[in-house]
Amino acid sequence: LYGETATRSENAALQYYQAFLNAPKLKMADEEVLGDWKEARLDAQTRGLLKQYEASFKNLRRGAALEKCDWGLNFEEGPSLLLGHLQLARSLARASCLNIRMMFSENQQQAAGHDLAVVMRLARHVSSDGLLISVLVGIAIERMALETAAQHLWLMSPAQLHGLLDSMEKLQPHSTPADGIRMEKRVYLGWLRR
Repeated sequence: LYGETATRSENAALQYYQAFLNAPKLKMADEEVLGDWKEARLDAQTRGLLKQYEASFKNLRRGAALEKCDWGLNFEEGPSLLLGHLQLARSLARASCLNIRMMFSENQQQAAGHDLAVVMRLARHVSSDGLLISVLVGIAIERMALETAAQHLWLMSPAQLHGLLDSMEKLQPHSTPADGIRMEKRVYLGWLRR
């Protein structure tokens, strides 16, 4: 469905963590381009920036090919629980959406459609722990993918559009903010009781 075959580990989070580790340390100019992923010029500087993400994109695609995603969070920490993966996932999603724009500009609609599905899958995986902030970050990442898709759907053939829709229909259901609030009550009330 998402391309590359699953690795020995069936936990998508391990692939995503590899993607985060492989992400480049950005210069200020590159951070500005990434921050403006929706409107950034698709020029040589942007192409050079995206080239630095090749290993990260490979791990991102591998993670999206897997069903299970366990971020390894210790809920017993209660309010002290650190969720550093959320910002890293959001940053990688920005880079991926910028790369998708580049692929569309280079008439690589098939690959771009595939990576749109990958970012959508990342969004669902990000919210898999059920915490409210995770759900909100997942929604934000999904919105990035949808905004990118909306700008470029007209470039896709009917078959490519069907493939993208099919991938989207196979995504696990998205957690809602209400689900996140219920999860936080369980986690934090349990922490208070302990």
